[in-house]
Amino acid sequence: MRQSVALLLFTFCSRALGDQSDNCKRITQNGYTYEWCSGVSVKQYHSSVPVLIGHFDEKRSTKLVERYNGGSSCGNNLFRSAAVIRKCCQNNTNDDQCSDSTSIMSRVTEPRTCHYEIEVCDNSLCPKKANSKPKSTLLSHSEILELREEAREMFYHAYNNYMKYSFPSGELRPLTCDGGEFSFSEIPCLTLIDTLDTLAVMGDFEEFKKSVIRVTENIQSFNIDVKVSVFETNIRVLGGLLSAHIIAEDKEMIPGDWGYHGELLTLAKDLGDRLLMAFRDLIPIGTVNLLTGVPKGETPVASVAGAGSLSLEMAVLSLLTGDSRYLKAGMHSTAAIYAARSNLNLVGKHIDTETHEWIETGAGIGVNADSYYEYLLKTAILTGDEASWSMFADLYESVASYISSGDFYPDVAMHSGTLISNNVEGLLAFWPGMQTLIGDLAPASRTLNALMSIWRQFGSLPELVDSKERTFGDVDVEQSYLLRPELIESLVYMRRATNDNSWLLAGKQVLRDINTYSRTPCGFAIVGELSTGSPKQQNQMPSFFLSETVKYLFMLFDDALTPEGSRFFGSDDPYVFSTEAHPFPIKRLRRKLTDEMRRSMPMASNSGVQVLQVSPLPPLWVEGYNTASKPKPGAQQPNNPTVAQHYNLNGLSFANIINTLQKDIAL
Repeated sequence: MRQSVALLLFTFCSRALGDQSDNCKRITQNGYTYEWCSGVSVKQYHSSVPVLIGHFDEKRSTKLVERYNGGSSCGNNLFRSAAVIRKCCQNNTNDDQCSDSTSIMSRVTEPRTCHYEIEVCDNSLCPKKANSKPKSTLLSHSEILELREEAREMFYHAYNNYMKYSFPSGELRPLTCDGGEFSFSEIPCLTLIDTLDTLAVMGDFEEFKKSVIRVTENIQSFNIDVKVSVFETNIRVLGGLLSAHIIAEDKEMIPGDWGYHGELLTLAKDLGDRLLMAFRDLIPIGTVNLLTGVPKGETPVASVAGAGSLSLEMAVLSLLTGDSRYLKAGMHSTAAIYAARSNLNLVGKHIDTETHEWIETGAGIGVNADSYYEYLLKTAILTGDEASWSMFADLYESVASYISSGDFYPDVAMHSGTLISNNVEGLLAFWPGMQTLIGDLAPASRTLNALMSIWRQFGSLPELVDSKERTFGDVDVEQSYLLRPELIESLVYMRRATNDNSWLLAGKQVLRDINTYSRTPCGFAIVGELSTGSPKQQNQMPSFFLSETVKYLFMLFDDALTPEGSRFFGSDDPYVFSTEAHPFPIKRLRRKLTDEMRRSMPMASNSGVQVLQVSPLPPLWVEGYNTASKPKPGAQQPNNPTVAQHYNLNGLSFANIINTLQKDIAL
């Protein structure tokens, strides 16, 4: 039965019931008796009828917080659960008469429906001396090193088993230990292509070289009679081929002649030409047959993320081949979507590619929209295109004005700004990381902490959850964790921007939870049924787990171990990472811009796409990072509550990664 969220405090000393042994203790509040048997169960009694709140969950419990899950149903697909929180209570006057006890139950609350928090006063946790200092919660160098190697081991556990059981199939099925295909892009070797540059990030160039040869031996062209998602194929396959080609030709990374002669770029151009068949208009159709083009009868409706997130890979393909067609197609699509924005400067989520009319008018930064915003910014970073920056700045301001709500970004109506729901989507976790790229650290920190609170509650970040009630709808996928990387990506950028290693504590929890709930004998599995407290593994390991999730986990800890910056963050030619975490070197590629390519950008008068007056592109936001956007002590809310003691404002920021561009490149 639902209790009041703010239950009155009754100390156990004055309301004791039954046996108070070291193992089981009771407290009565508002006519209900709660029994806590440490390491066994939590129960609720009303009129002597017991109701199971939960069994002890050893894997998710710590010394300070015991978790109890799998309790009885309380309707609406919810099951009871509890967290028993131990703390020192010496300063609480209500506990004076209980000071001789080692631990007592002091309060029960119900912060959300059917989840109970039980406070336990444990005087063994109290400092022995009044002037004793709390132990630092920051990780030691050896602990960070251990976590980096755990991330490396996770990668090879998944990678080696993909190669053993699945290759050359598209994906690994981690429960049956065999191969399967990604339904939106049934292309051979998909996971391997998507993973090539992760091998380079790990420093494993010998395996990288072997795997490049494996790809080129298994795929000579993409003349395949198969329907694919233009978006998924662009970010996973085209992006993977392009980044791997750049690495393969990098003599500093791989010195000498090892037999590579541009085969990956040849494949990338072949694939790019086939994806261009989707561009019957400025905005591409969402699906294309790689052999025959747009299928007959294919819907003209496309998602904003799908049609508007092609610009980065297409720009890189143009820069590497000298053919401006790809850059023009990708960038004009993003501009055409922007041109259809509402009078509030908001874009919807689905658009008719022929009429440019909105089919879904909900505006948000999550599913079906997320990477559109990301690619406006990252295309500006890579190419210096002022129109891309101008469009991003307009939309970013409107998101802050109309969509931002507290620490989250729920969907609103694009024409009125009216709230549609309180839902939080897991995909919006990319937003704080993106905000660090423009120096907007305070809201990024708040949202990142709020998302971590959801992770701590469920042991992962669900696809969709109500931000107020922390409940799920009736769709199974909503209470699933699909091994997504966005939260970890934001942790990487936030730690890098602030030089604050307390963010590593969040990364540690994410790493350990993935190992606990998703690991299988031959890989890692997506999990569902998060509301039950006992996530159920499902037979899929998406390619982005190797391309992004474990890559970002590795980078998070690796970057903290190298003050000068890890390979892809601290080099003289810094990288911008795609939405699939494929790294592209900014300086090298920017130098390949031709006059024809510049004329092909939407800012040109002959582009056929009208945008607002173009605002000057800041010099990669270095000035903003060093002045107004610098975080102030205590202003952030990182996961470590004592972070203000550890802030080093003279440390590294993301600006240090890219400030060399000012010297050599005129924007």
